[in-house]
Amino acid sequence: MNIIDTFSLSPIVSFDYEGDMSVILDYVKESQLMRRKTQFKSRDHYVLNELDELREFCKECSETYCKEVCDVDCEIDIQQSWLNVNETGDSFGDHWHANSYLSGVFYIESDTKKGAPIRFHNTLRNFSYYPDPSGTMQDGRNKYTTNKMDVASIPGKLLVFSSMLTHSVPVNQSKETRISLSFNTTPTRPFGSEDRLTRIT
Repeated sequence: MNIIDTFSLSPIVSFDYEGDMSVILDYVKESQLMRRKTQFKSRDHYVLNELDELREFCKECSETYCKEVCDVDCEIDIQQSWLNVNETGDSFGDHWHANSYLSGVFYIESDTKKGAPIRFHNTLRNFSYYPDPSGTMQDGRNKYTTNKMDVASIPGKLLVFSSMLTHSVPVNQSKETRISLSFNTTPTRPFGSEDRLTRIT
């Protein structure tokens, strides 16, 4: 049998940061946090403005995603960026990022084995019947039947993905605090086509 793949959800792309993590950790220690639902977030919603090297890295990686995945050669502007802090027992529900093109999450601290991963959700349903009574089809064992996918939270890793891709953070079952930095982006204006009436200036 020959499988001919059809359409696909946009991928999650990971990048390795080789900069100085101690600078980021020092910044986190001085940051003011506020409790929001089931986790803590930074009061500052533009934290990458204070972390120049990491900001440039996130921008370059987002532009690489555009070129390699979206097949467009465009510059990217980082918009809001904030810290997420999940202590033991904390989680965050399903969501996606409105008014954003690509989103990113950079891991600062986490237990790589027991710390909560980021969970991506597949809103597509390929099949109307799930005949396996054990439920393995619904839980997913391959890319055609799965409805979720976990990606480990590894410090120094950046994940870039479509802002429309629904994701969540399961309960942090480790004793270590999980700290990440999230950001949203837009293409640098102007972009779009004058002739096709899609220009944004």
